[in-house]
Amino acid sequence: MAMRGLGTSPPRLDGVVAVNRFVTLSEPQEHLIRGISSVGEVYVSLTWERGHAATEWITELVERLLNCGASHTVCPPKPARDELDLLEAGLFRPSATITPTGTVRLVHATGPEEEVAAVFEEIEGFVRRGVRPDRIAVAFRDPDRRIHLLSAAAAKVAAPVRIEALRPLARMPFGAALMALLDVVRKETRDRTRFLAFASSPYSGVPLDRVAAADLGWRRARLSGVDLLESACSLGSNISSIVAAALRVTGKDTVSDDGWKQLAGLMLSAARDRHPVGSVEALQDAVCHEGVVAMASSLAQVSGGQARLDDAIEALRSIHVPVVLGPEGPAVVVTEAHRLQSRRYEVLIVAGLSADEFSPDRPKRLAREIAEALGVDDRAAGSESERALFYSLVTKAARQLVLVDPTASPGGDGPRRSSFVDDVLDLYRSSQERAEGDAPSQPPPGRGGPDGLPGRSELSLGVDRSSLRRRAAPGLLDIQCPEVGKVDSREYTVSELETYLKCPFRWFAQYAARLSPIDVLLGPAETGTLAHAALAGFYRAWTEKHGLQRVTPSTVHDAVALLAEVWAAAVEKQWDAGVAGRYMLDRTHQRAAALIRDDAEALPGFAPTEHEYRFGASVGRPFEIDGCHLKGSVDRIDSGTTGIVVMDYKSGSGILGHGSFGSAGLLQLPVYAAVAARYFDRPIAAIVYRSLSTLQVRGAWNSARVDLSARGTRTDTVDDEGMEKVIAQGEARLAEACAGIRAGKIAPQPVKGACRFCPVSPVCEQEERLW
Repeated sequence: MAMRGLGTSPPRLDGVVAVNRFVTLSEPQEHLIRGISSVGEVYVSLTWERGHAATEWITELVERLLNCGASHTVCPPKPARDELDLLEAGLFRPSATITPTGTVRLVHATGPEEEVAAVFEEIEGFVRRGVRPDRIAVAFRDPDRRIHLLSAAAAKVAAPVRIEALRPLARMPFGAALMALLDVVRKETRDRTRFLAFASSPYSGVPLDRVAAADLGWRRARLSGVDLLESACSLGSNISSIVAAALRVTGKDTVSDDGWKQLAGLMLSAARDRHPVGSVEALQDAVCHEGVVAMASSLAQVSGGQARLDDAIEALRSIHVPVVLGPEGPAVVVTEAHRLQSRRYEVLIVAGLSADEFSPDRPKRLAREIAEALGVDDRAAGSESERALFYSLVTKAARQLVLVDPTASPGGDGPRRSSFVDDVLDLYRSSQERAEGDAPSQPPPGRGGPDGLPGRSELSLGVDRSSLRRRAAPGLLDIQCPEVGKVDSREYTVSELETYLKCPFRWFAQYAARLSPIDVLLGPAETGTLAHAALAGFYRAWTEKHGLQRVTPSTVHDAVALLAEVWAAAVEKQWDAGVAGRYMLDRTHQRAAALIRDDAEALPGFAPTEHEYRFGASVGRPFEIDGCHLKGSVDRIDSGTTGIVVMDYKSGSGILGHGSFGSAGLLQLPVYAAVAARYFDRPIAAIVYRSLSTLQVRGAWNSARVDLSARGTRTDTVDDEGMEKVIAQGEARLAEACAGIRAGKIAPQPVKGACRFCPVSPVCEQEERLW
C-alpha cells in the first residue's frame, strides 16, 4: 500500500535510487519505480537474458521498463573459464558436457537431521582449509523448517554462525500464546489445555507455580469456557487486563486498531519479568508485537475500518517475522535463498533441495493462494520464479558450490528430490546419456553424507552379484538351500517377517544371503536403539530410586534429571562421529526427555511395568504362530485396572493405525499383543506405536478401557472384539510370511513404497519400482 502511494505521488529525491539484482519486481514495486523515475533518476538491475529458461518469464516486465527508461545497458555473457562459469551458462539449457573438477560438489544426506549435520561438516571443512567464515553462505528455501536443528548444530562448531529466517508469528512464543488466548475467548475451543498454553506462558504475567496450582482446581471443577476465564482473571491484574482486552477485540464486528495495539502491548509488558529487556527473548517479543500492531493498522486502513475479526485472525496466521540467531560480527550466514540475491560468496552451500521445499513443484503457501483468489498480482509465485531463484542463487558461488541432496532417508519415508538437482546433473551427462536417460558417468564429486553417516548404504557383498541375480531370477530359492528348512527350526524376529511381507527379495538379500551395508558407527538405527535402551534403563533406575512406577507432574523434574544421568552413562563409551554424531545423540536425548515429560500426563490410570520385555525359547518364554518360532522384545507394557497397553517406540513421525497394518505388512503390535495376552493373561486395552518425535500414538485402542483421545485418533478405536480381530489379522499375515519362506518364494514383489531407499536395490533387477 505504501509503495502504491509513493508511486502515485512520488517524492523528489536528491540522489539516485538503485534497485539491484532482483529476480523480479512485484506490481507495487514496479509502480513505485516508474513513479519515482518520473521525477528523478532510477537505476534497475535485473538478471535477464532473452530466451533463457530461467529468466524468460520476466521478459514483459523488462520490456516495460525499457520503454519508460532513458537508456539501458546489457552486460554480455562472461567467457566460460571454469566449472562454475559453465554451470551458469548451461543451467536449464545444457549443451556441452561439463567435466567435473571439484568446484561443484553433490553431498547426499539421510533426511533433515543428517542434512543439517552434513551442512555443518562442510562448514568446518572449509574453515579448516582457510576460508573466512564470513565468506561462506548456506541457503535454504525455508530455513525455519529446521531452525532448531540449525541452532543446535551451530552451537557445536567452532566457527561463528548466524542464522537468519522468517518464522510464522503463530510459531513464535508470543504468537503461539496470543493464538491460544484468542481461540478460547472466541469459543473456538473449550479445551482447558489450550488456555493453559497462554496462561503458563510469560505473556500472562502469572508465575508458573500459581498456574499449576490453579489448574488443579480447574481440573477438579471441570471448568471451561467463560467459567475458566473468570477464574483465571482472579490470578492477577495482568492476566485479568489481558483477557479483558482479548474479549474486547473479539467482541467487535470490525477490527479495532487501538484494541489490538492494547492487547499486544499488555502481553509484551507482562513478559518483562521472565524476558528481561535486552535478552534475545525480549527482542523476539518486540518483533512479534510490532507485527501484530502493523497487521491491525494495515487492515484498518486498507479496509476503511470494515475488516472483520476473521480477517485479522487469518492475517495473524500469515504473518512471518524475522528471526536472527548468532553473533552480529563476521560469521557464516545461514539464511533464506532470496536473501542472497545481492551478495556473492566464495563458498555457497545450497540445502533443502526437496520437491516440497525448493523446486518448480513447491506447494503454494496459503497467503499466495489467498492473493490469487482475490485477483492480486503475485509475480513471485509459480514454477518460473522458483527456477529463476535457483539460477540466481547458484550463480552466487565464486569458488565452490555444494549442493546437499536430502533424499536418502531411513525407513523409506524420505522426501522426493528437487528437479533442480537433476537439472544440474544434466550438465554432466553426455549427449548419449541424455538421450537414454542414464545417470552421468562423471557426476560432480561428493560424499554419501557426514563422516560415518553414508546417505545411502551401498552393500558390501559376500557373494557374487551376478550369481545372486541368477538364483533370484526364477523367483524361488533352490529347494536344497539350507534356509528353507530353517523356518521350522530357528526363531524369527517379527521385524524380519515384516521385511518379507514388504518384499520377499529384500528379506532374501538381508537375512538369507546376509548382505550387509558398509559399517556405520552412528546412524538413525543406532540412535533409535540407544533411545530404547535409555528409556528402559531410566525406568529401572526410577523404580529402584523412588519406589514408583509412574512419573507425575510433581516428580517430572527429578525424572528428567535422572534420565540425564542414565543417558550420560549410556553414551560415555559410545561413538564419536564429529558434529553429526554429537548432534544426533543430543537430539535423541531431547526426544527421550520429552517422552518422560509426556508420561506424567499420558495414560491416566496406567503405569509402565515392563520395558524391553523379551520372549523366545532362550529366555524361557517360547512363542510360535503357525509353526513359526518367534523371539524378540516388547518396548514397553503399561498396566492398569482395565487391562494392559502394549507400546512400541518409533523414532519417526510416520506411524500408522490398525486400518493400515495389513496393507503395510505391519506385524509388531498384533504379535506383541498376542505375546502379552499369553504371558500376562490380561485384557488388551491398547496396542500403539508411539512417536518419539511427535509423541503421537497410532494403532488400536479400546476407549472403554483406556483414554488416548488427546494423543491418538478416533479412527483407531475398537471394542474388545475389534481388538481380537486386529490381533488375528496380524497372526494371519505372519503365517503368510512363514508359508512364503517355506515355499522358497523370493521374487521381488514389493508393496507400494518398499523400493524407496531399499538397501538391497544395488542387487535387485526389479523392472518397475514401486515408490
